[in-house]
Amino acid sequence: MSKVVDAVYEGGVIKPKDKLDLPEKTVIRIRIENHFFGMLGKWRIDTQKLMDELRDLHG
Repeated sequence: MSKVVDAVYEGGVIKPKDKLDLPEKTVIRIRIENHFFGMLGKWRIDTQKLMDELRDLHG
């Protein structure tokens, strides 16, 4: 089974935003994905053009 769940990290604990319907002691796998950086992964970036523009700005 696979399911995506939003959660918040507070006080050293990962807290799901919604109730999980799981039996006690169920072993799960967690993938940490920050939403902001997750969105950037879909962007296409021309790294050469970016480096050229930065060089023009900063010498």
